[in-house]
Amino acid sequence: MAYTVQDSFNEFVQNISISCDLSNIAEDRTKLMVDLLDKKFEILEIFPVGSLLTYTAIKDHTEIDIMLVLHYSKYIKNKAPIDLLQKVKKTLSSYHTKITKKNTHAIKFNFQTPPNVNIIPASRVSDNNLFSHYNIPSTDKDIWIASNPKIHTQNMRELSVYKSQLIQIIKEWNRHNGSYLTSFHIDNIALLYEDEVNSDLAWHVCKFFKHMLEVLENPIHNPNGLGSNADDYLDNYSRTEIIKIIDDTITLTYNAWYEVYSDKDQKISIEIYRECFGERFPKYG
Repeated sequence: MAYTVQDSFNEFVQNISISCDLSNIAEDRTKLMVDLLDKKFEILEIFPVGSLLTYTAIKDHTEIDIMLVLHYSKYIKNKAPIDLLQKVKKTLSSYHTKITKKNTHAIKFNFQTPPNVNIIPASRVSDNNLFSHYNIPSTDKDIWIASNPKIHTQNMRELSVYKSQLIQIIKEWNRHNGSYLTSFHIDNIALLYEDEVNSDLAWHVCKFFKHMLEVLENPIHNPNGLGSNADDYLDNYSRTEIIKIIDDTITLTYNAWYEVYSDKDQKISIEIYRECFGERFPKYG
């Protein structure tokens, strides 16, 4: 619990941030995947991607995403993505796995305790004998799409601590409000946010939601330069719904911000923020 908005946001960030123990578990489970898969496939690369690597994961709602880069001619050439996914799944048949769709097709490896692991098969693509990008399974179509998560990871790890915390806050808000946006999409919206974020997270939350509303009016290009859009997964209904929710959130967060400057205590502001962000935002007191 907190008595000021500043303290409430500081506590909120602590409530949704992952611990070092989880990072160690993620490393151990990545090594386990290497041991299991290296016996069955010719692996060119295997490496983790996603929010755990970029310090923007949120506690209790994150998974380990692992890129499994395989020999193209042996496993991928002239094959549909679902065929390869089934082959990888069969290799892990003695474990609790399933083929799932979350941003991309993947094989989800379920553990008794979090985090679970998503294995994303991929192949390397070269241009004039130089590495260009990876091909990974599409979200809803049985095709391969271009991706380069290493570029995204590098861009995200260059962000300031406060901007990373702002992204965590937005991801928790998204979870509390229907999870319409993917983590990758939120990351890319944040990369377009040009203001330098400081410790006044309440003010930047107000500004960031207005930024989100503007960005969502048009397609957002994937910064890896491969011609795709980071918001291709959004259908018209989902885009309309999330825009409505953001619009309502803008009104609430600005009302909360203005209340901070009243002569009253900051109880009203904190209660409004808790309405926006959910039960992990601290209560007043």
